[in-house]
Amino acid sequence: MISGIVYTLKGEFKAQSRHLSHDKPDRFSKSQWHRSDSKTCTSLYLFYKWLIAAYLFVGMVVTLVDVRILGMFQWPENAIYRLKWAIYVTNWSSVILLAQAVMSAILVTKHHLTSGQSDQKMTKLHKSYWLLNNLGNVLGPAVTILYWTTVYDPAKNSLDFANVHNHLVNSVVVVVDLVLAGHPVRLLHLYQPVLLALGYSIFTAVYFLLGGTSRDSQVNIYPLLNWQRPGLAVAAVVAACLLLVVLHTLVWLFYLLRRKVAVSLVPSAHRGAEYAVQPNLEAPTTMRENIQLC
Repeated sequence: MISGIVYTLKGEFKAQSRHLSHDKPDRFSKSQWHRSDSKTCTSLYLFYKWLIAAYLFVGMVVTLVDVRILGMFQWPENAIYRLKWAIYVTNWSSVILLAQAVMSAILVTKHHLTSGQSDQKMTKLHKSYWLLNNLGNVLGPAVTILYWTTVYDPAKNSLDFANVHNHLVNSVVVVVDLVLAGHPVRLLHLYQPVLLALGYSIFTAVYFLLGGTSRDSQVNIYPLLNWQRPGLAVAAVVAACLLLVVLHTLVWLFYLLRRKVAVSLVPSAHRGAEYAVQPNLEAPTTMRENIQLC
């Protein structure tokens, strides 16, 4: 077991593992549970991808328009209210989740229509999707955890569709996709969500210095991210970055577990697939061929 962990970590800490490169781009267009001889599996995965993209689009439109607000076309108050939609990290997460879902659906569609010929090499679309997926896989659960532990107030926040969609269902979507998707997760990609968090923190600091306020006219957008108290705000940023590192590591471990289970259940469908552990030299030859480290 220890040798298997060491073997996996050596692969993860190679210099090329920092980059958005992969020698088998078709992994981004197929489910982990895909069988090459099953057209039904491919069609179901394609339907699932577009269904998730459509749901996330509807969810974002509902929260963007904010159908609960009466007199939505009154100016200037409601115009300013809607423009402030963009200052919340929850909505950054919604945009990222929607964008990566649409990109994934396009990749799966192209793979389906071209019989895999569109996956001969990593394209900008593959890399953009991988980057946004790395961000969404971590940012979604982080938003859920931070919202329900530091922001939610039953006296102010109702459990309507927008609230539940943005702060709970978002994580459900992430987990379901982590179960079904077939592409890799790289441990060293943890720098990507951390850079996003730092970028958002800088944005909120500049927004504060320019006199910006939250939708309810508070100086701070979030209770802990209060730049009137810089020490508290910086501590909150550091804690959030550590949370993202932990979540990305958990996503990576989940990915390793998914691969192990998939090969155990349907080894014949994973010939040449990535695997998480060091090959067992005493295993049958056919199984050794199925166990490879990318």
